[in-house]
Amino acid sequence: MIDISKIIQGKNLTELETQIVQYIITNINTVLQMGVRKIAKENFTSPATVIRLSKKLGYAGFVDMYYQLLPLVKIAELPQSGVVGDFLEISEKDLLDLNSMQRY
Repeated sequence: MIDISKIIQGKNLTELETQIVQYIITNINTVLQMGVRKIAKENFTSPATVIRLSKKLGYAGFVDMYYQLLPLVKIAELPQSGVVGDFLEISEKDLLDLNSMQRY
């Protein structure tokens, strides 16, 4: 899960605004289809609050905020095991060691 403290650092957000950011990150796969009104309804606030939040965070609007947060969330969801992609379960170190030019 992504650490939202990096996103909201220095922005002086209210508790409700922090809750909305957490909601958007948790539901990143569906919030774009939900739209601002549904997100606001789910968090017991107004659509204007969601729009103001995106502006407060430095984005042009809700859609801009979504597309900026999406890669951050997707990177955080990737396993951090040191294994390159699922490529035969070989670690980066082993891959480089076994394929060095020094052996030949």
